[in-house]
Amino acid sequence: MRVGKDLYINYDCTITYKDGKHRNLSLASVKVTKEEYRAVVAGAAEGKSLEETEGIVDVLSRMKENAAYIDKWTNLNGSYRKAPLKTPRAIEKMEVSLTDEEVRKIRRMPDPLATFDRPEEHMTIYRNDGSSVTIDYEFGTVRISDTRKKRSFVTLDAEQFLSCFVHW
Repeated sequence: MRVGKDLYINYDCTITYKDGKHRNLSLASVKVTKEEYRAVVAGAAEGKSLEETEGIVDVLSRMKENAAYIDKWTNLNGSYRKAPLKTPRAIEKMEVSLTDEEVRKIRRMPDPLATFDRPEEHMTIYRNDGSSVTIDYEFGTVRISDTRKKRSFVTLDAEQFLSCFVHW
């Protein structure tokens, strides 16, 4: 998934604590490089888990660090804390995986790695009042932002975007 000029991967994490309790963190995200994103997409397209995917050791490390950070700022029931835990919970194991939505998006593509060979596309449509809508495409994802709505945008995969206009 792309946000601005940065690439982020959404993932879920299951934490097992040393006392035997389990916890699921959903929709965490981590910033990645284009090469790391390509490796994750290639692994998901082949049906591999993140742990089995080669070349993303740093990504997995950042995902687990991020999950541990989130864990110390949230209670076990999912509510947020005003201050972090003074002593982090004893974590025995963390399992990270792509969100189901990310996996479905990658598997729907006929050739997911071909999206990396396509050039970026940028288009700005100006209104009479001086405001504009910007449409950006990169890696099979379309991002639409409106200058009337600061700091808000819509992200769609290319097929979803095109289906809004092409009804063959």
